[in-house]
Amino acid sequence: MKSNKKFRSILANINHKVEDAYLINMKMDNLKKLFNPRFENIYGCIVFKNQNINLSIDDFNRLLKIYNDKTGFEANNNEIRVNDYIENDITVDESLEIALLLIDNWSLKLKKIDMKSEFCFIISCEPPYTTLRFHKVREDEALWISEELEKFDQPIGYTII
Repeated sequence: MKSNKKFRSILANINHKVEDAYLINMKMDNLKKLFNPRFENIYGCIVFKNQNINLSIDDFNRLLKIYNDKTGFEANNNEIRVNDYIENDITVDESLEIALLLIDNWSLKLKKIDMKSEFCFIISCEPPYTTLRFHKVREDEALWISEELEKFDQPIGYTII
């Protein structure tokens, strides 16, 4: 995982914790949404399945102009804030650890849909919150995130799977 110093500091805290028993309260529906999300392919973009999305190609092309490209469309439509799914307050260490588990889980699901593609998973932290998003890696488009991670004020990192 590529990350900035602030992100690596949080990771070090996670790796050095003796106590692994966090108490996390979560509704079953939220657990399913996090660990068993449904994805769909929309004109070559893989996004979280939303039953209300029924885009025509013209509407999709208009959205691409807003988001600049397919990568931007995916990154902006595949974003979750981990803490929003948890009933109790959790630390940034705990929410980051959940995000790392989600990357393992989602990457397996995404590879079943599109085994030839690589996916970029981006984690950013605004303590105590952790945000996770992803997009496909495309040869003809840049990564959604700048590779100059030290320029970010918040802890941030990404991995390509």
